[in-house]
Amino acid sequence: MKLKELSFERTGYIKAKLQLFDDHVFLMAEDCMPVKLCREKYGEEEAIQFAIKEFEKLNNVILTSID
Repeated sequence: MKLKELSFERTGYIKAKLQLFDDHVFLMAEDCMPVKLCREKYGEEEAIQFAIKEFEKLNNVILTSID
């Protein structure tokens, strides 16, 4: 499993955690709806990009940085 920290902006900064497993991607943050994506059909980068887009839509946030 790999772990990355991402920053999003709404009315303030939101620190999110992106967990990469062999079979799925999980993106979560406090006070936000999490996103879990099965990686059967996606490569790692494609799965990360799709999870970020879904997280942005679900939580009305914008990605500002990846640490």
